Amino acid sequence: MATERIVIALDLDTGARPALELAATLAALLDRELEALFVQDQDLLNLAALPFVSEIDRLSGVSRHLDPGTLE
Repeated sequence: MATERIVIALDLDTGARPALELAATLAALLDRELEALFVQDQDLLNLAALPFVSEIDRLSGVSRHLDPGTLE
């Protein structure tokens, strides 16, 4: 039985875009459907809604308010 589609799970990780691009390339090469499942972290969304929560950029070290709108 041949595989008819390629399924990829995605989240908010920065590595999601390259993984999606690779999966799309693979699906095109193999002439298969590509199906993506987006996994949302409800605890992170609840945390972001709190007024005192901030995030620190790991590259620049800059602190900023964690906006729930940017996570959705």
